[in-house]
Amino acid sequence: MKKIGISSFLIGIITLIYALSMSTTVTYLSDMNNFGKANFNPEIKEVHNIGLMQKKSNLLMLGGILTISGVLLIGFSRSKKNDATNSDSKKFSAPEKSDANLDQHQNFSGEKNITNPTYQLFLTDKFNIVKNNTLDYYVFEKTPYKTLNEALIEADHRYCQLLEESENLKKEELEKIRNYKRIVKKGNGICPGCDSEVTLNSNECPVCRTRFIGSYLPKIPE
Repeated sequence: MKKIGISSFLIGIITLIYALSMSTTVTYLSDMNNFGKANFNPEIKEVHNIGLMQKKSNLLMLGGILTISGVLLIGFSRSKKNDATNSDSKKFSAPEKSDANLDQHQNFSGEKNITNPTYQLFLTDKFNIVKNNTLDYYVFEKTPYKTLNEALIEADHRYCQLLEESENLKKEELEKIRNYKRIVKKGNGICPGCDSEVTLNSNECPVCRTRFIGSYLPKIPE
């Protein structure tokens, strides 16, 4: 289809060039002057021929249609090629997953060693490590690896990183809860603008300078 499109495009361009350079005038010998009187010295004049004008118009229209058709066919063939490439990529590559929150995924409770077959199966399933049979590569997070062991090592590093991030988040949440309990115990509240500790009768936050007016007052942690 691409070859047909290129041929149509080229023929259309050639037709347009020919039509644009085509003359629509014809010459004739006139023995009449501009006032309709006989002229004893005949002159050669030019006049536009209706038939040639119609032919030029038809050629311009034909050239335009062929050029536009060629462009559309070339674009359509490229679109089909891109769709086929994307389809092949989706078939063999691992889909992207959001693993920022480890709680959304199953955790491994056994020995975290890539020589452990159970851990290997866990990593393969968790990160959807697949083999691209076309290129003979193993794919982990859209990155190709020559051997399964290389992909598993990277998956193991990624999983350990997720565990560490999850543990840090838990520590931050725990520290936040402890801080809230301390604020409640002191009889204070928190600023709705910056979460800083303020007294409940404050008119302004000393940190972000938010003024407490109307219903916009310090919050009491639950």
